[in-house]
Amino acid sequence: MSKIKDDPQKMRKRRIIDMELNCHASPIQKNVSLSRTEKFHSDASLEEVDRRALKNSKNGSGRVKVTSACDDRPLLRMVVNDHTASSRQLTVRWSSATDVLMSASSIHRRLLHRGLRTRLTLYRIFLTANHRWLRLQWVHEHKAWQVIWHQVVFSDESRFNLWGHDGRIRVRHYAG
Repeated sequence: MSKIKDDPQKMRKRRIIDMELNCHASPIQKNVSLSRTEKFHSDASLEEVDRRALKNSKNGSGRVKVTSACDDRPLLRMVVNDHTASSRQLTVRWSSATDVLMSASSIHRRLLHRGLRTRLTLYRIFLTANHRWLRLQWVHEHKAWQVIWHQVVFSDESRFNLWGHDGRIRVRHYAG
C-alpha cells in the first residue's frame, strides 16, 4: 500500500480504477472508459487515459462563462447595496467596475442561479377610522343602485403597459 502512495502515477491509476467502479465518482469521471486490461495493468499510459477522459466528457453546449463564481461576488454585493437596480443598470455598473462585458440576461441568470428573485413591491394604503367611515357612507348611498349596477362596466385587474415604464418597482431578494 505504501508503494502506491509513493508513486503518483500509480495513485492516479488507482483513482481511475475507482472511478470506473463508481466509487466516489463525479459525473465527468464516470464518462472515462477504460478497457479491462487498462484497469488492471500498470503499464497503461496516463496520456491515453487523459485523452479518453477529455473525449468522452460532455461540457454542455453554449458559450464558456466569462467569469467564475468567485468573480460574481462583487455582483452580489451590488445587488445587496441596491436591491431595486434593474439588470440593465447592474450591467452598466458591472462593466465599469470589472471591465468585463456581460449582457443583462446573463446577469439576470447569474442572480437566479444564486437564488435572487425579482418581486414586485406591494403598496397598501392603511385604512384609518375616517377611511372606513367614508367607505361605509358610500355603500349606504349606493345600496339602492340595483338596476344601475348592470350598466356599470368593471375592468379586470390586468395591466397592459404599451409605452415606457409602468412605474412599478421590482425588488431582488432571496427566494423563500
